[in-house]
Amino acid sequence: MNDPHENDAASNAPRSTPPPTDQGQNSPSRDVTNPPATPSHPSDQPHGPSPRKPAQTDARAEDDDRSLDDACDETILTPRFDAHRLDAGQHDASHADATAPDESQPDTAHDADQTALHGRENNHAAQMQAAIEIAARDTPARESKSGSVSSNDLPAKLFPGSLPPGCLVDEFRVIAPLGQGAFACVYLAQQVPMRRLVALKISAGTTHDGSDAEESRTLARLDHPGIVRVFDQRHLAGHNAHLLYMQYLPGGTLAGVVTRVRKFRRDSLASPPGEDTASELTGHVLLDSVDEQLLNASQQVPEHSAVRDWIATSSWPMVVSWIGVQLGNALQAAHDQGVFHRDVKPANVLLSAEGLPRLADFNVSFSVPPSTTATAQGTDPDEDNIANEVSRSIGGSLAYMAPEQIHAVANAICDLSPQPTAHHEVGALADVYSTGVLLWELWQGQRPFEDEPSPMRGRRWFERHRERRRNNPTTIETPPTQRTSRSRRSHPEESTAGSQRVLEQVLRQAIEFDPKNRPQSAGELGARLRLALYPDAARLFDPASDSWAGRCGRISPWLIAAVFILLPNIAAGCFNFLYNYVEIIGRYPELKPRFFHLANIVNAIAFPLGGVLMVMTAKPVATAILKARDGGSSDQDAILRTVHLGRRAAWIGGLLWFAAAIVYPLVLVNGSPSLPPVAALHFFGSLLICGGVAAVYPFFGLVVMTSTVYYPCLIRKTMQDPRFDQRHADIRKWCGRFLLAAAGIPLLGLALLLSRDTIAKYVVASAVAATAVGLLAAFAAYQCVQTNWETMSEVLSNRKRSAGSIGLDRPG
Repeated sequence: MNDPHENDAASNAPRSTPPPTDQGQNSPSRDVTNPPATPSHPSDQPHGPSPRKPAQTDARAEDDDRSLDDACDETILTPRFDAHRLDAGQHDASHADATAPDESQPDTAHDADQTALHGRENNHAAQMQAAIEIAARDTPARESKSGSVSSNDLPAKLFPGSLPPGCLVDEFRVIAPLGQGAFACVYLAQQVPMRRLVALKISAGTTHDGSDAEESRTLARLDHPGIVRVFDQRHLAGHNAHLLYMQYLPGGTLAGVVTRVRKFRRDSLASPPGEDTASELTGHVLLDSVDEQLLNASQQVPEHSAVRDWIATSSWPMVVSWIGVQLGNALQAAHDQGVFHRDVKPANVLLSAEGLPRLADFNVSFSVPPSTTATAQGTDPDEDNIANEVSRSIGGSLAYMAPEQIHAVANAICDLSPQPTAHHEVGALADVYSTGVLLWELWQGQRPFEDEPSPMRGRRWFERHRERRRNNPTTIETPPTQRTSRSRRSHPEESTAGSQRVLEQVLRQAIEFDPKNRPQSAGELGARLRLALYPDAARLFDPASDSWAGRCGRISPWLIAAVFILLPNIAAGCFNFLYNYVEIIGRYPELKPRFFHLANIVNAIAFPLGGVLMVMTAKPVATAILKARDGGSSDQDAILRTVHLGRRAAWIGGLLWFAAAIVYPLVLVNGSPSLPPVAALHFFGSLLICGGVAAVYPFFGLVVMTSTVYYPCLIRKTMQDPRFDQRHADIRKWCGRFLLAAAGIPLLGLALLLSRDTIAKYVVASAVAATAVGLLAAFAAYQCVQTNWETMSEVLSNRKRSAGSIGLDRPG
């Protein structure tokens, strides 16, 4: 049976789903004789119709898969965390002695149950169900005999070793083994007083006084929907055993999904070139694995689930990206509390009945003192023992280790002494790297770096594995319908699907050798992967090179700003000069010398001043954009200046034109008393309208460029903006205001022209046509900006979403 907790015990980590926050599914009154059909977290509850039949898998052994990476994956280096290397508190041993059952009375019913249970070995699902029924029925008899449970009849050592189904460990009745590794065994068990099923992990170790309080605080800090929930810990002093119990999750792990994907990829490569099999790889591969585990565990497949509906209809790159979002959020929640995982791999990601991933193996419960391993085995502290001790403190599986983690382990093992900085070297970015390797393997069915057997030993062996990470990862398999031979893609641009292109780019950066080149947090990794769930947003943040956004993105921002600012101002200035010269100065020839002199002075002041102000406004924006193009990060100040660029350009141009509208009439009236007030007012109105043109159209031009090219460019690296919702509301408000101004300009212009006694019809027609075209352009720009920001809100909005709802509002 491919058990949901298989291989997890080797990582010495808890296995459970997070408890509900407000529905109380984990209350003590829960009846374990009827185990739940779905996980208890609210996000795991059914939402919509999704009837599916459990799928069966091919049980053939695949010996050729036994690569060195697989062997390294099984030889697990268990994770520990710098800030939380804790020792478990003592459990009252006298309680176990005082509550032992009366062994003088034979328990014939129990013996019969054991016989019936072991007689069903050929049917694991029936065996599991029978064990649950036996445990539930036997509980009242045990409680009536002693009032509690006992551990006196257990062997002296609980680990290493195996426990038979039906035996009692403290207050837990063992039902079936789930997995066993180098440092722990995991069992499906019943917590008798609470009458609930749990995953019970038993490991050997000692404890120190005073650790219970800090242990509880550490576990509480890991309370997140994407992290399996540890209920509590116990220590059996008489058996030198440490117990960790958590909620049982029946959906299996991502390791089973990876096996299915690997088989599919291999079959695809072996298929004839004309046969299309790549299109079959969808979210069904995830659901098939989950359904098989549910069948083996006698759990019901959810019949109504919007989550499963979305998974079943989504492409595989989309589903992988969705899983990465969940894992990134879970890791970020742990990192915020100072807890690092250091062993992210498929076997440590559990799945709910709906296919929701839950990160496990946050083992913060206790640690083994340095001398325990050697002493317990009765051997000298040789290199093997040191390796085990270092693995307990640094942690990780070699196939998924970051280069800096391999270096730290090599120093600790080969030098036979842990380095003081090893823990500080292996932190959040090592988890980002391991998550990238996990997702790549889940996507492609193989790891990005295939480690081959080597005769090297010691430090050279570790360094060889570390240096392999410097090279580019194994490239993407071309679908059979698009290949004439077993060619491989080497560049993201060759991936036509938007989701796949985004996924590949993010994962390549996540597994960069240099930690500085990776996403700088797990939250950033999740945010960038989230882009793959929204193809429309992906086209904004990752435009095609031949699209107009891609072309504009390669043009200098200085040139773009100059075009959108200068052209409307120059056009408005030329029109205003010609119109006033013909309609006003032509009627009052005595104003002609003063008018030209004044125009020269105003233009000599206004245009240089406006140019300086524009340069001062645009310079930090252009600098930030050029830096972002080179892969740099942008601070909040640069983002704010970019978003406000259009508005500031409009204010600069509008205020200068307004000043000119005041100066011209005042100077001309003072210099020529014959100029009537109506003509002066007409002069003022014409300058004011041209100033509106010089303000409105640069605003919309720059806002379109900002929302389509520049803002996505600045956010692309992190895909995070804490103030996005505020900026969105601000853009919507100001776009509405400037759209009203754009609608008012042609009306004011037409009214000004019609106020003249005599005016040429061609002037009226030209003015109306020009302003109408401008209004249509402004409206089109308004719609473009609103659409872009609504699209970006799907991936950047800070509105809270449930852990399983990401991507469900845009299926497929």
